[in-house]
Amino acid sequence: EQTERVGVTQIGTLATSTGVLSVLDFGYDNDDARPLARTVAPGTYPVDRVTAFGRNAAVRVRFSDSVPVAWHPAALPGSGHVVGVDAGCICIVDYICYSAMSRRDKAAAYDAFVAAPRPAAQEFSLSDTDRGIAFDSGYGDGSYPAYWGLDADGKTAQLVVDCMVLVSQDEDGMLTHL
Repeated sequence: EQTERVGVTQIGTLATSTGVLSVLDFGYDNDDARPLARTVAPGTYPVDRVTAFGRNAAVRVRFSDSVPVAWHPAALPGSGHVVGVDAGCICIVDYICYSAMSRRDKAAAYDAFVAAPRPAAQEFSLSDTDRGIAFDSGYGDGSYPAYWGLDADGKTAQLVVDCMVLVSQDEDGMLTHL
């Protein structure tokens, strides 16, 4: 069993003019983005990350100061809530603005992200008003679940992407969060 100090820091701000979000591999083409089934109010929201073992363990967008009392999969319509990653990084973006980015602007944002110190987590511009967040995904390529945290009134309080760093596997292959 390993022991590790876990840190939580604010890494930036997600700005969405439509409230329609997407979570996907930042290395994928923009037209690979799909909207999440749940929307949020347009606005700007602080984004935090949890680090452990020199990696991003989780990233959370805070839509309110309310404490989540229930967690639900952040699913794509007709699909699951697990983000497939082949480029070792994930982004949380306004779906409409991200889909409208030019290939040149997306490539420039991706190149700046790749050049950032590891474990990377940074904002990038989607438009004059919208900003996305990109971050290294736990152990790189793999599958990472996303969840909506709902407050006591059933309102969306958080969106969390679990980078599967703070989990252990028992002898039956079951994963348990540490």
